Formats: sequence, C-alpha cells, structure tokens
Amino acid sequence: MNTQLNTISNYNLIPRSVAFFLFTFLLFPFISKSQTALLKSTTDCAVWWAGSTYKIQQNQSVPVNKGRVVLHSAKNETESFQIILSPAKDMENVSVEITDFADKNENTISAENITIRKVEYVHVTKPSGRLHKAGWYPDPLPLCEAPFGVTKNKNVPVWITIKIPKAAVAGGYKASMKIKSEDWSASFPVELNVWDFSLPDLPFMRSGFGMSTSDIKKYHNLETNEELEQVTDMYFRSFKDYRISPYHFDALAPIKRNVKGIICSGGVFDPENSFSGKYSYKLEANRQGVFTDMVAVDASHPYLLKWQAKANPESQ
Repeated sequence: MNTQLNTISNYNLIPRSVAFFLFTFLLFPFISKSQTALLKSTTDCAVWWAGSTYKIQQNQSVPVNKGRVVLHSAKNETESFQIILSPAKDMENVSVEITDFADKNENTISAENITIRKVEYVHVTKPSGRLHKAGWYPDPLPLCEAPFGVTKNKNVPVWITIKIPKAAVAGGYKASMKIKSEDWSASFPVELNVWDFSLPDLPFMRSGFGMSTSDIKKYHNLETNEELEQVTDMYFRSFKDYRISPYHFDALAPIKRNVKGIICSGGVFDPENSFSGKYSYKLEANRQGVFTDMVAVDASHPYLLKWQAKANPESQ
C-alpha cells in the first residue's frame, strides 16, 4: 500500500468539497470582499469566515468588513462553512471547539453532528485553465483530529460541516465556537436557521458528476486494483451522503442484463419503455438492428406477427 493512499484514506472525502478537483473552487479562483466577513482581530491573529463554495489563498487579504457566521439549511441536509486564521506570528497547538446548537426553546442539534477538517494545500505546477496560475491551492480536507501549528502570514482555513437531523425542530439555533493556541484564543457565535422542511433520503432531481476510476487512479497514484476499489468506494460512500450522482459508477462492478430470446446487435434492450413484456428493443441514430439468431419457421403453420413502434419525440 503506498503512502499517498494511507494519507487520503483519512480525508473522509466530501463531494461538496471533494478532494479530487474541487470543481467549484477551480471555476472561481478569487472571492470578493463582500462574500467574507471579519469575526475577530488581535495583534496575534485575525479570524474571518467564508462559505463552502470558495477557496482561500494562503496570502489572501483579511476582509475589512465585520460580520457574523449565519447559516441556512433544510432538515436532513448538510451545510459547510470555513473559518480562516490569519496569524501575525507562528502558533503551536491550535485547537478548534464548537458546542451543541440550541434554540430559545432548548431544542438542540448535538455537536456529534459536526465534523471539523483542516484545509490543506497542494502545489500546482500545471494550471488547468488560462485564468489560473501555478502555486498553492486548497484541496485536501483531512479530519482535524489533533492540535496543529500555523505559520506567520499564511492563512489557515478550517472546514466545518453540520449534518442537520431529519427530526430537528425548525427555527433559529446558536452555537459557540472557540479557537485557541498556547497563548491566544478567540470565541464567537455561529447562527443556524433550520427551515421547516426536510430533504428526502433519496434524491429525485437528476444530476451528474463527471468522474472516472481512471482519474481516481491517476490522481491518487494508486498501484493496485485493491487500492482503486478502496478509494473509489470512499468516493461513492461520500457521494451517497451528499446526494451526488456520478455519470459512471459501475466501472469496477459492471451491470449485466441477460435477455432471453433472439440475439441481436445494433440496438439495446430497454426495460424502462416496454410495450408488453419486460423489454423493448431500442435503436438510436439510424443504427440498423442486426439479428444474429433466427427463429425456425414451419411453412405448414400459420403465424401472426405483431409489433409496436414509436419515436423519441412526443406523439410519434
């Protein structure tokens, strides 16, 4: 097992911030000051926050405008945000804590539903687009399981994810968050507004996320099929949690459909639009179906041949 796989297995990958390409981040390389807010500022360190759809550069300026962390979510949904440390000095043993969320009627969302990750950076030598430059980009999200150190004048984002239970009571909640080192600390509230509806366990909106096992193997430098199966399974489990549907999901476990009867090529057997029985035979793009098996016909026996045909457009 190579060391990179051992490292990535601790990342507990999440599609809203998948440590694969973070497509949303790559599409929006810079964020405006209006989309961030300063929470606390001392001579030792400034603390600010940003949403989950933006990347924070290591040398990005601290926002001037002050604000507070305010989140909105449905029940049975996951919401993430970033807390950014901008230290003016090196600090050791930095830890992050957050309490339960509670409303004015003492309803709570346990801190057990909260996951904290430290954003790490990857050095990109070949930019993926004309608007991008080589440099350090945020990408991996390892679990924040121990205190960490920060370096002077380098931003350190922390990624917080909240899973709102399906049975949560709608309304406004607050939690208290504290970040501290050996000789510095900052505390601030986190507000969460839970809407009065719940997302279904199974998504009903069609979606598609472009990813292939060959990309996974190349990105993680995987060497064996066992490694590829393990990491791919981690992606798919995470996709399930966040209701993300990949275009291709069966490369390592192909779905095979066996149809009894005449064998033919040029089309496909379609179980979704059958006229009678279990399947229809579908031809696309003027591709002629070729029968590779024949039915023996008895010339002394009468036969009745019936079929139903339709085109893709409605009413044809």
